Amino acid sequence: MAVTSTLDLVNYYANLLIFQYKSKPNAYNTVLSTVTPLVIPQTSVQSITFSPSPTSGTFVLSYDGIATSTLNWNDSAGTIQTALRLISGLGQLVVTGSIADGLTVTFNGLTVVAQLLVASTNNLLASSSPVTISIVETDLTLPLAVQNAFDINTAIGVQLDILGKYTGVVRTISTPNKTITLSDDDFRTLIKFAVVQNNSGSSLGIIESNLNQFFEGKFIVTDYKTMNMSYIFAQSIGSSDLFTALVQEKLIPKPMAVGFTIINPPDITQFFGFSLYENGGVSDVVKPFNTYEDFNNTWAFLQYQDFIF
Repeated sequence: MAVTSTLDLVNYYANLLIFQYKSKPNAYNTVLSTVTPLVIPQTSVQSITFSPSPTSGTFVLSYDGIATSTLNWNDSAGTIQTALRLISGLGQLVVTGSIADGLTVTFNGLTVVAQLLVASTNNLLASSSPVTISIVETDLTLPLAVQNAFDINTAIGVQLDILGKYTGVVRTISTPNKTITLSDDDFRTLIKFAVVQNNSGSSLGIIESNLNQFFEGKFIVTDYKTMNMSYIFAQSIGSSDLFTALVQEKLIPKPMAVGFTIINPPDITQFFGFSLYENGGVSDVVKPFNTYEDFNNTWAFLQYQDFIF
C-alpha cells in the first residue's frame, strides 16, 4: 500500500506501535486512548442507493442501533446529514448526492471502525412499487486498512513477513536436510509460537496458558518432573515442515535445560494403548487392537506420517 503523505506515514507507524504493545495492557490502553484519537482519525465511506427512484413515502436510517428521525422520499442530502449528525459520534459525518442519484456518506473523525448504516424502516414507493435501499462500504482509508492488514489471523504475504520481523522469525529456514519456506498458514502459526515463546518463562502453567491463547484444545503438555516434558500437538496445527521449523528454531516453549518430546497425531484424544481396571479403569482416549470379532474403523491407524521428534 502506497504511503502518500506525512500523515499516512504517522498513521502507519502508530498502528505498528499499538500492535507492539498489545501484550502489555496498561501501555496498550494508554497508546490507544491518547495516540489513536490524535493521529489516527478514521474515515470511511458508505454509499446508499434507492432502486427504483422513490416518488413517495418515508424511511429511517440507523447507526449502531440508534435511529434517525423519519426521513422523506425527497429530503435533501443536507437534511439527511443533519439527522445523522444527531447520533452520538457522528458529528463530523458528511452526506452528499441525492436520493434520486444515490447518497454518499463520509464518516470523519472516528477512532473505531465505522459500522454500516441500516435502513431500519423503509416505506418508500416508486408509483405503487416498493423501493429497495442498498447500503455498502465503498472506501476505507489507510489507517484502518493498515491496522486490519496486520491482524495476525488475516495478514498474508509481506504483511506476515513484517509481523515475523517484529516477533523475531522468518519464513525461510535452513535445516540439516533441506531449506523450508513456510506457507502463509504455517508461517502465521510459527509467529504465534514465537509470541508464546517470547512471553513464557519457566512456569509450565504460564506456558500452557500462553499456548491456550492460540491453540486451545489442540495440544497436551506433560511434565514428567525428571527434567523432561512432552507435547502432543494435533496435526491440524500445521504441516510437518512447520513442526520441523519449530524444533529447528527452538520455538517450542520449555523451561531452561528441560528436554522435550513432540508427538504429532491426527487426533489428540485418540491413542493406542491398554488400561487395566486395577490402574484406574478404562480410558476414553485409549484404544486397543482391533479384532475380527470387534472391529472399529473409527479408531486411528498407526502411520509413518504420524512422526515423532
